[in-house]
Amino acid sequence: MNLQEAKEHHLRQWHSSIVSNGGLLPMEADDGLNASSVDVIRAMEADFGEAWLVKVNLYDDDPIPLVRAVPDHNNAEYNCFNFCCSLVTPRFDTKLEQMILDRKNAPYTGTTADYERITDIDEYAHSIGAVRLTWS
Repeated sequence: MNLQEAKEHHLRQWHSSIVSNGGLLPMEADDGLNASSVDVIRAMEADFGEAWLVKVNLYDDDPIPLVRAVPDHNNAEYNCFNFCCSLVTPRFDTKLEQMILDRKNAPYTGTTADYERITDIDEYAHSIGAVRLTWS
């Protein structure tokens, strides 16, 4: 499955999960939806030779926002699992990393400023080919 096919499949899984749950949010612990997110990661790696997992919401134990994906279950370094990342991008990007770190280190002044930072991150990530993932 190439990246475009994986993205389309992921969108269908997301829609199906929402419909199955009454039309508001995806079902909790939806294995099909979670598997389709991993499929997008694998397809990104297959199409571009690498894939980078992007965490936008960093916590104290998350020192870096971009980590190279290892989507092979048979590899000891495997790191593609439910909620492992918000986005996947085809290459490491210094600007994206800095934007996420700047958000993490910025004083929280309310939702308006934080929303602007997240929107800027999301728009930039999309411009470099990132794909938003959905986990359940």
